[in-house]
Amino acid sequence: MSYTANIPQPTDTISQSQPTLLANFQALAPWGNGYGAFTLQSGAPAFVANTDYMYLLAYATTSTNELFLHKQTTAGISEVPFTASKMSNNAAASCEDGWSYLPSGLLIKWGVMPAASNPTAITPTVTSGGPNFSHVFQVLLTADDSSGNNNFSCGQKTVPDNTSGNFDAYCANPSGTTNIVYLVIGI
Repeated sequence: MSYTANIPQPTDTISQSQPTLLANFQALAPWGNGYGAFTLQSGAPAFVANTDYMYLLAYATTSTNELFLHKQTTAGISEVPFTASKMSNNAAASCEDGWSYLPSGLLIKWGVMPAASNPTAITPTVTSGGPNFSHVFQVLLTADDSSGNNNFSCGQKTVPDNTSGNFDAYCANPSGTTNIVYLVIGI
């Protein structure tokens, strides 16, 4: 059911505007208590052109029901599972390596890898899990050492692969307790 804006008009009588007002209340009812009540869809619904929507659908990647945004973008229509993340079906404590969608459609992956070799191949699709990227924008790295070693640095050695986010990282002066902490941002 759709929402009708600009009702009632100054010249409307109650009897003229009552059906539209009641329809507006029904359209807004799921949001009345500060949350939306969404019915699980059996498939992605068909939508009116040039309109954004939100719906609930089972997402194969998480094996869980997720909220999706159907949004118009300059690249075309996007279906963004904006509640999907590794935390959809894992305890937060086990998500040191993980991934999440953001409502804007950005996909982020994070993780920690031992600086065991130089370079260290980092494969976010394996370490962090989740869906593949269609385009990687940025890789951010930092080094962490649990032994108190403070004479080390790390950086990115290769351009990240656009669909997997895979890249090589290097560490200068690593010890056996040095880790590379990464964040990959893309769509």
